[in-house]
Amino acid sequence: MSFTSSYVMAGIGTFFILFWLFLYIKYRNAYDQVIDAIDKKKFMFGEIYFIGFGFITLFHINIKTERGSKKIKEISEIYGRKYAEFYHYVITGGSISYFLTLLPMGFCLGAIANNVMLGVLGVVASALLLEYMSGEIKKNVNERREDILEDLPQMLSKFTLLINAGLIVRDAWFKVAYANDKPIYKEMQEACVEMNNGVPVRRLITNFMKQENKNIQV
Repeated sequence: MSFTSSYVMAGIGTFFILFWLFLYIKYRNAYDQVIDAIDKKKFMFGEIYFIGFGFITLFHINIKTERGSKKIKEISEIYGRKYAEFYHYVITGGSISYFLTLLPMGFCLGAIANNVMLGVLGVVASALLLEYMSGEIKKNVNERREDILEDLPQMLSKFTLLINAGLIVRDAWFKVAYANDKPIYKEMQEACVEMNNGVPVRRLITNFMKQENKNIQV
């Protein structure tokens, strides 16, 4: 194998390492509040996500594109509408952080071993990690929809029985909502919070049933 390829990979790897260090120095304390809010059990190596956040800021990347809006909609099914944009930002920043961290490693290993394939594999591994993050969202969404589909008949049965027993709609809704912590009941709990904030009960329940119907049909 020609050493020219090794030098090229070493040069590319060095460039990305220096760029990573630049982001580290410039943004290491800029996103402490966001980092602190990240669940480190759900987001591996969340401590370095500021690398991705800094990259988004530095290049003024718009993450609310048409594709981004679709992802926000998916994420809202997992974390709720209130926090969907926040988690979309976190997941995007995390994906970029992983990519920028793994990429120079691949090139440097390829240069050390004088093996172009190692450099290529590093690029592929970094790209696959981006797809993995996206795939995990879809996997969680599908699992959640299956849980909702499974629990919906039982929830409706409980709700109907309480109405027939004489409870008013609002009281029956609250009683069922806080009887369980599964996904469909958590959505009901979110509706309870909105009811306490003055949103009409009929509108919330109608919107809730429409949304769950969409989830089942997707």
